[in-house]
Amino acid sequence: MNEQRYDLFLYYSRMDSEVVQGLASELSDAGVCVWFDQWELVPGQDGSQALEQAMQQSRAIGVCIGRRWSGRLDEQALDPILSLQQLDPPRFIIPILLPDASPDNIPPALAGEMVVDFREGINDRQAITMLIAAMLGEQVPDELLLKFEEGDCLKDEGELQAAFASYEKALAIALDMFGPEHALVAAARSRAGGVQQELGDLKSARQEFEQSLAIDTTVYGASHPIVARDLNNLAGILADLGEWVHAQACYERALSIEEATYGPHHQRVATILSNLGIVLKDLGDLAGARAAFEHSLAIDEARFGPDHPKVAIDLNNLGSVLSDLGNFAEAKTAFEKASVITEGLGIKHPLSRIMQQNFSTLFLTMEGDREDYEWAEESFEESLGIARQIGNRRNISYLLANLGSILGSRGDYEQAEKYLQEGLMLARQIGQRKRICALLSNLGALEIKRGDYEQAEKYLQEGLVLADQVGYRENISVLLTNLGTLARKRKDYALAEEYFQKGLTIARDMGHRERVCTLLTDLGTLAREQGDYSHAGVYFQGAIAIARKMGHQERINSLLANLNTL
Repeated sequence: MNEQRYDLFLYYSRMDSEVVQGLASELSDAGVCVWFDQWELVPGQDGSQALEQAMQQSRAIGVCIGRRWSGRLDEQALDPILSLQQLDPPRFIIPILLPDASPDNIPPALAGEMVVDFREGINDRQAITMLIAAMLGEQVPDELLLKFEEGDCLKDEGELQAAFASYEKALAIALDMFGPEHALVAAARSRAGGVQQELGDLKSARQEFEQSLAIDTTVYGASHPIVARDLNNLAGILADLGEWVHAQACYERALSIEEATYGPHHQRVATILSNLGIVLKDLGDLAGARAAFEHSLAIDEARFGPDHPKVAIDLNNLGSVLSDLGNFAEAKTAFEKASVITEGLGIKHPLSRIMQQNFSTLFLTMEGDREDYEWAEESFEESLGIARQIGNRRNISYLLANLGSILGSRGDYEQAEKYLQEGLMLARQIGQRKRICALLSNLGALEIKRGDYEQAEKYLQEGLVLADQVGYRENISVLLTNLGTLARKRKDYALAEEYFQKGLTIARDMGHRERVCTLLTDLGTLAREQGDYSHAGVYFQGAIAIARKMGHQERINSLLANLNTL
């Protein structure tokens, strides 16, 4: 008996090759272990024996039906596939309607099989859910599918609370029908967790993702790509919670599963590498992050070509870490390449806006003059105008925060406050607690610059209470840093040191090198102001050691200048 190594073997006509490749990619992203000949066979290889073996090693055979009738799908051609139903265990035969296909093209021999309909698009989430269930020999009840679809639509529209309510109903239906250890229960928990994550209920989201992971591990086994998908989701929430070391471990487990399943050059490997690179960047392992982003870029360029949007995302990630390393010329080149790719998508496309925003941020990071600030402001205002037209409140809030920071840096405190307050209002409306914390921190920092210390403390303390509730440790550390700065401005040096030390403890526990470096610098500055040059030197030296580990030469130079003032 052949071991079932694959979830789904895709059988298709060559005239549908391009759309089936896209479907294979979407299914892989959903955690389905797909056998697709273009990924598995070497050009020129006689694939007949490999095809037969792969079909026998697959849980299900997806017979892809395109717009035109294909001779490959006549009765005789289907005989080898239909014979697989006689194996032990039998293989499921699933007719798959591709975009623009006609149900009339379903071969008579497959008339009694459950059809999965992708005519709405290869990224149809309901169809993917149905296909995963069909691979297990089950059918998704209409009532459950309706709640999934309702929740997905509401989420796409930004109605997160309503989407969560739909997913909660879907979960209740799945639990009632299948019990707690079923793949569809895991799917409902994963969807609910995703919305909770966006709403800022990170602890509840973590619980949902952990339960989804446990169920799928039981259903599929610990080395299945769906488990890798769950690990990827869990790692994302751990990163949001500031548990970056644990997030790194989850991404590395997911990476090992994807590499064992698909080999080292698959797009799923590139996706996990990108996510791992982001966490390494947060941890201050800039060299490791750069290596991960460059590896992901190489995979995507080889698979999709140099002008694909995935390549633009890789270049954007690479440009970001190069900027952190102080390699501004290389960062600018990476962002420029990404911008060229996204030009064809149009200015309103999210990727195009991200590229424009990154350019704006890069110019400011390079200590731009007034013209650079004005250019960055115009760029963000243009993106804000597009976001307002689309009605994307989350992106509007994000852009308002950036504009507030730019105008605050320019000294236009009144307009900066207007932007930040509007962003805060929107974040409160959609219940995005993570964004609320960040904006309260920004408003507190702004009021410190304005000299309104009483109002600054109100904003910062409110943000700290909320961040504690959410468990968002990075924001807690930032708020403690700002409170320490506020206390230093008030000449309350004992309280300032207390805040800085608390923030430093959290940053060290997180492994957040950049934040550790910043707080050691703040403590050194605080000690120097009090005439304690001995402790100031110790703090500055500690910060230099961290900056050297990060490879951040600009910060090293700044800290050496601080040492020379002692």
